[in-house]
Amino acid sequence: MNTHLKRLLVFTGIFMICVPVGTLSHEYGHIAVAAWQGHPTTLHYASMNWEKSYQEDINQIDALYTSREEKQKAYRDYGRKVRRESLWVRMGGPLQTMLTGTIGLVLLLFRKKRIYAKGMKVPDWIAVFLSLFWMREIYNLSLGIGRGIMNKNFFSSRQWDENVINMYFNLPGGTIPIVLACLGLLVVLYVIFRIIPKEYRLVFISSGFIGGILGAYLWLSFVGPVVLP
Repeated sequence: MNTHLKRLLVFTGIFMICVPVGTLSHEYGHIAVAAWQGHPTTLHYASMNWEKSYQEDINQIDALYTSREEKQKAYRDYGRKVRRESLWVRMGGPLQTMLTGTIGLVLLLFRKKRIYAKGMKVPDWIAVFLSLFWMREIYNLSLGIGRGIMNKNFFSSRQWDENVINMYFNLPGGTIPIVLACLGLLVVLYVIFRIIPKEYRLVFISSGFIGGILGAYLWLSFVGPVVLP
């Protein structure tokens, strides 16, 4: 088999595997924070649910306070508490993804001289794929802009973690997504053009597009809904 074709197939397969791995690890970031706060959680193939019985807390407020003013203040304080908890759960996924990507980048920086001297080894390729977790930020921004063009309303999707966080802090539209996407782009460009040897770059980029699209299609449309509905 041709060397370039073999590399293309191998890298494409790895990128396909990275789609569910990246997706589920991101959701586990949400789950870890929700569980830390004491909430039951459920994992799905591209999302997670966290549950809390608010009625019990509301009943406690009703039992503790008798005056209308005290109850209203308690309700406001409780509402702020729920919003903070929701924010932390929302942040858990992106933080996990960026932390994983940063760990991969740091490993590559430590091994850069060895890579230049002796070439890429298996641990280096593992670090490369870990660092590419930062691609999530580029993908989300691109998807947000695409949807914005179609809907004539940029950054409007509330299902997008970084955008919801941005709205929570009342920042100008797209501030957090744009900043994170720029950081992600810097990481990806550095890894591809400063770490990966020239003879691998074209096939690596090509396999990234092919494997990413195929992996997302298969996981989100077929495998994921069956394994983790």
